[in-house]
Amino acid sequence: MRSLQVHLVNDRLAATAISKAGRAIVYVDAPYSVTAAKHGQQFLRGMLHLSRHSPNLQIAMYWIEDDSEDWCSEWVLALGEVGLNDVAIPIGNGAIIWMEHGKVVQFQVGSKIESAYEITEITRRLWKSAD
Repeated sequence: MRSLQVHLVNDRLAATAISKAGRAIVYVDAPYSVTAAKHGQQFLRGMLHLSRHSPNLQIAMYWIEDDSEDWCSEWVLALGEVGLNDVAIPIGNGAIIWMEHGKVVQFQVGSKIESAYEITEITRRLWKSAD
């Protein structure tokens, strides 16, 4: 059984590792928000399930510690996804971003964040050929 490894990202330097990953799932946390805490729980439950049941997906998992940091806003805006602008503001709902080689392939923000089950299903659908 493979253990769950989520990389904590708390500055610009640590964020550079995300773009180097072939496949990455990133949770952008808002530690001052109860809503984001609930979304973060769903993310972690989904990642635990994937690490146990779909290890062949070869996904790097990241947790950006605080969306209110200036470097985080700059990183999110540099992704070039208009739908992520609310994360760069920030408004405190959290976000999940699926990426391949530094490019966004899917994302969910705030109230659009699904259950752990849905997060795992989205991930498997995106990268099904490796599972």
